[in-house]
This record gives sequence, C-alpha cells and structure tokens, in this order.
Amino acid sequence: MPNNDTIEHYSVNKVKKSIFHFLLGKSLSVTLSFIYAIILVRVLSIEDYAAYTVITGLVMIIVQMTNAGIPRVLARYIPEVMNSGHSRQLVSFLMLLTLIRVVLIVCGMLLFVFLFKTILDNYYEINFAAIMWPFLIYTLIYELNMHISRILQSMLEQKGVSFGLSLEWISKLLFVGLAINYYHDFSVVHVLWVSSLSLLLSVLLMCFLLIKKIQLIQLNGNQLTFNHSEIYQLGKFNYLQSLVGVPTSIPVSKVWAGLMLSVSHVSVFGFAQTINAVFMRYLPSRLLLRLIEPVIVSRYTQSHDFSILNRYITTIYKLNVFVLAPATAWMALSAQPVLLAMTDGKYVNSYLVIALLMIVNILESHRLLLEIVVNLIGQSKLLLYSNLWSLLLFPGFFVFMHWFDIYGLILALILIALFRNIYVVHKIKQADFLYEIDFKNVIKLYIYFIDT
Repeated sequence: MPNNDTIEHYSVNKVKKSIFHFLLGKSLSVTLSFIYAIILVRVLSIEDYAAYTVITGLVMIIVQMTNAGIPRVLARYIPEVMNSGHSRQLVSFLMLLTLIRVVLIVCGMLLFVFLFKTILDNYYEINFAAIMWPFLIYTLIYELNMHISRILQSMLEQKGVSFGLSLEWISKLLFVGLAINYYHDFSVVHVLWVSSLSLLLSVLLMCFLLIKKIQLIQLNGNQLTFNHSEIYQLGKFNYLQSLVGVPTSIPVSKVWAGLMLSVSHVSVFGFAQTINAVFMRYLPSRLLLRLIEPVIVSRYTQSHDFSILNRYITTIYKLNVFVLAPATAWMALSAQPVLLAMTDGKYVNSYLVIALLMIVNILESHRLLLEIVVNLIGQSKLLLYSNLWSLLLFPGFFVFMHWFDIYGLILALILIALFRNIYVVHKIKQADFLYEIDFKNVIKLYIYFIDT
C-alpha cells in the first residue's frame, strides 16, 4: 500500500505550491523565446531561415523516430512508482529509461546523417561538413533536455523545470547577442551552436536539481511489482503510433515544404510555426497539462473512475478553444501591422498561414489529451490505428501542395489531424467509455469570435 507521504506528493496542495514556480518560469521562458525568435527572423536571411526551418524539422524526425514510447512510459509510471514509496526502484527506473533514450537517440543520429546531408546539399546548398557536428550535438542535447524535464514534471517538481527553462532562454539571448556582434556573417550554424550551449547549461542544472531531489525524497515503501508486459505494450503502441505518424506530423511537414515549395514559402511556413509555438506554450494543454498530468494519472490509477478523467480532459480542451479561438480570429483579420513591425516587413503577409496553423494546433492539442486518455484506459493501440488509417490521406500533402502551395500543405494537416481525432474518439466510445466533448459549442465559439 502506498504511504501517506507519497500520496501527499500528488495532492492538491502540492499542485498549488507548484503553480507559482510553473507560471513564473513558463511566462519568463515564453517571453524570452519570443524575443529570441524575432531576433532570428530579423537577422537571418530568408534563405538561412528556410534552412533553419528544415533543420529543426529534421531534428524532430530523429526525436520522434527514436523515442521508443519512453515519454509516455515516464508520464504513466513515475507517479505510480512515487506512490509505491520505494526510492531505489525510482532511481533504477529512471536510470534505465535514460540510458535507453541516450542509446536510441545516438543510433538515430548516425543512421540519418546521410539522409540529412542529401536534403541540405541538394536543396539548400549548405556545406553539411560545417553543419554536421553542431547539428548532431544540438539534437542530442535537445532530447536530453526534454527527457530530464519530463522526469521532473512527472515527479511534480516544476520548480526545477522552471529554473532550467529560465537559464536556457536567458543564456540563449546572451549568447546570440554576443555571436551577432562577433560574427558579421551570422548564419544557421551559429544558431545551432548557441542553442546547444544554452540547452547544455539547462540540462546540467536540471540534472543537479533532480539528483538533489531524489536524495531528499527518502522513500522507503514497498517495492512496486511492475507488469512488464503492460509497460512493453504501452511503450510499443506509443512508439509505433509515433513512427507511423512521422510522415504526416507537423515537424516533418517542414521537410516536405523544403522539398516542394519555394524558399520564400518555406521561410514563411517556418516563421508561422515559430509564432504558433509561442501560442501553444500558452495553451492550457501545454501550460497546465504537464503540471497536473501526474495528478490525473495518480487519481485515475487509484480510483479507475473514468468520469474523473473525462472531467479533467474536457475542461482543459475547452480552455484550449477559449484561448485559441480569439487568437485565430485576430491573426486572420488584424495582425498585419504587428507582423510588419516584428519582422521588418519580411513576413507581413504570413497572417493567414499563422491563423490556419492555429486551427491545426487546436486539433493537435486535442490529440495530446486523447493520448493521455487512451494510455490510462489501456487502449494505446488506438493511437497506432488512427495513424495507420491517416496514411491513406498522406498523398494529399503532395496533391494539395501542387494545387495550392503552402495553403495546400496546411489544409492537408487540418484534414489529417481531424480524421485522427474523430477516429480515436469514436473507438473510445465503442469501448464503453463515456467520453464527451461538445463540438457544436466549440464551432459556435469560433464563429462568435470571427463575427466579433
């Protein structure tokens, strides 16, 4: 039986104490990341920014294709191990998953070097020899940063994550300022080195705080008996769905854009993605979910009451719509003067692309919530099946891009994201789980804000 101390670790009081550090760190990091993004937009040429867009897409391909379902395993089982109250088991569990993650990411980097060299050499005339090491180092440190932050968030140690985020973006602004002043030919290679160094500082700080926290926990409960088959199935289906979903994912769409669209359209698409990433950080599904997901997991694994899970998820989704609906309407109708000032005129006409990507993001944020639901109810295979069926729409990427250029790419993303969500929701209901979201009111909310 779990002891009272470990249950208290995921109590409402603990969440309340974490909220201050969470909001402070998140607000600071989002503000600084936005400033950093605007600096890159203004300093890099359109060609360099297009190359940067494709490179970040390539990084995400490696991350997605080598994750082995570990992010969902961490989110699902760390709260359970914490509740068991056994400190040695917690340490061995974290060390094993971290070792697996590092080995996989290194293998993935080596495997895909040739592919990336071909794309960059053929389409962007970038000397891959010059960019290879900063690219590989950035990819490794980026994933380590994500992995350690997921561990801390699953332990409800948001204070450590906030410190890491703040250090990352403060140092990144400092380093990019020094690099711009020192290198008159500031390029995408310098961006990768700046990002790698700042991420490394963040990783070192979060590792130190994680070790310190584990030493202070001193849990001495009964060792949890893992159902290894269950863990394997969870990791397998989440990994396979991620793998199958790679061709139609948003990060990889940057690569398709690089292969089929003009350099100017690729840079516009990259800029639109950057602006949307800022909005996504403010969404409740991103802003609050990583904070309260351990609580949701802890509560559901103890009670197995689906109504509690449904209440959490639907509330967060409705908050997402409430945030994104007015932002989408404003971006589509009134954002041109702001974009003119932000980008020095480079991307003043990107407002409609940004608005359409916001619709993609609200669908993807629902997908994130559905992942939590299906993993908790033991139906993670639905994620895989939805991605497999969505591959039927994959040719639409190229057909729509041929017909409508950049807008065709976004239309394909919208249709695929919508199809995936409808499939998963339908199958959840078929499995006799009462999952309810009022889509009619969601549509009405969008219409109201556009009309306003």
